[in-house]
Amino acid sequence: AGIPKRPEIFELKLSGDKLEFDKDVSVEVFKEAQMIDAHAITKGKGTQGPVKRFGIGLRHHKSEKGRRNPGSRGPWKAQQIMYRTAYAGQTGFQQRIQLGLQIIKIKVRTTYLLLKGSVPGPKKRMILLTQP
Repeated sequence: AGIPKRPEIFELKLSGDKLEFDKDVSVEVFKEAQMIDAHAITKGKGTQGPVKRFGIGLRHHKSEKGRRNPGSRGPWKAQQIMYRTAYAGQTGFQQRIQLGLQIIKIKVRTTYLLLKGSVPGPKKRMILLTQP
């Protein structure tokens, strides 16, 4: 296709008078054994049914209109159903914050952080690390 890869840039709103623009932030900002928060977008799982998406229970095997559907729409009126009723839809690909991750190891030369705990998102997705 001949299209170059889009650079991974994240813009932050800062307050203050003397700030440098286009400044790269390296891993030297953090210290080992420091607690941080990870902001990222989770893995996308596509369109899923209500059983996998919300974890509703299966109905009995002799149910009339499907086993993996919600039992009732729970209408407020005849034209309006409850927004809390579990339905199929997009699962994953949402902004999540993982709180309280500990930095185990930092390598400045190869620029990587080793964190204790899980980080949201798939491989090679950009993660924003913040200090609580």
